[in-house]
Formats: sequence, C-alpha cells, structure tokens
Amino acid sequence: MSVFFGRILFSFYEFFGFAWGNATGTIRWNHLFNDRLFLNSSLIISNYDYDLNMNVDEFKMSIYSGIKDLNIKEDFSYYINPKNTLKFGANAIYHTFRPGEISGNENFNSFVLEKDYAYELAAYISHEFKLTKNLKLDYGLRYSLFMVMGPGDVYSYDDDNNVTDTTSYKSNEIIKTYGGLEPRVAATYSINEKSSIKLAYSRSRHNLHL
Repeated sequence: MSVFFGRILFSFYEFFGFAWGNATGTIRWNHLFNDRLFLNSSLIISNYDYDLNMNVDEFKMSIYSGIKDLNIKEDFSYYINPKNTLKFGANAIYHTFRPGEISGNENFNSFVLEKDYAYELAAYISHEFKLTKNLKLDYGLRYSLFMVMGPGDVYSYDDDNNVTDTTSYKSNEIIKTYGGLEPRVAATYSINEKSSIKLAYSRSRHNLHL
C-alpha cells in the first residue's frame, strides 16, 4: 500500500496566486499461481485539482477545477518457456470531472459548471518472443473504450451559438462512446553488450487532454 500527496503553491503578494496538486493512494496485490503464471492486481484512487485566485482592489475571484479517478487493474504474466512470455489484462477507470467553478465577491457573477462522468475500459494481450540470441520481437493488441456518462445535459447550437435543443441524460446513462484497437509491434536486435538496434510501431488513443 502506498500514498502520495504533492502540491505546488505560487503567489505574487496578495494580488495573485495559484496551486495545483495530486493526492493518490494505491493498494497492490501480487499472486503467484504457479511457476509460470503471475498476477498483479491494483486499486488506485487519485484526486487532482487546481485553483487560481485574484485579488485586485475591489475585485476578488477564484477558479477551481479537478478530476477524481477510481482505477482497477488486473495484469497477468504467463511464462510459456524461456523464449516466450505472454502478458494480458484489463483496466477500468471511473472518472469524475469538475470542469470549472468560479466564485468571487459582489463584483463578480459566480457559477459552477456541471460535473461530468466517464468510464474508461481496456483489455490487452501481448507476446514477447526471442527469435534468436540477438533478436527479440514484442507485439500486442489493446482495445480501449471511453464512455461519457450521465447525469448531464447536452446542448445543440445554431451558427450563432444559440442553444436550439437540450438532451438530458440520467445517471449512468451513456451519452457518447469512443473506442478502437491499439496495435503495437517492436523488434530489438542486440549487436553486442553495449549496442542494439530497435524498430517499433504503435497506435494509441488519447481520450483525455488537459
């Protein structure tokens, strides 16, 4: 079990300041089924947030945003023989987003954006194969799925950015789904103890961006 907490603070006198950081905890359980099959189970909880503050004359404002994640991972390793290793597993993450909260004094209109929710699921399998003493091949396939979930409202706009329609979704109702395969392959050729040549290809999907 491990726990981590980190935070960065910055301020410019009393006029301006911001802070961001992450608190996370991990519980990991390793299990050896036999001399060939190994399991690594992980439960990870994290909470990232940042806030920005301004205080100029009669104007006071604070902006806050954050992401909370609950992550479960199951990673298996199966040693077929000294030349072949098979790895496979699955991963599930539940995201809770707080996109933005703005507050201030009487000179500023405070508002809070609705929370957003999402499930991120993935499964993978890979094979590491030592073709010769100097040549090793590692290839695999992963499928990732990202589901935007309710509760929440989705708006439609016209060309002038006016709301023309609103669709409301209930809790745990799927709003939008993204998914696809992520192949990868890598080859390593060892020239000697100090030098090697590597060639790799991979395709990945990133559903979240800061």
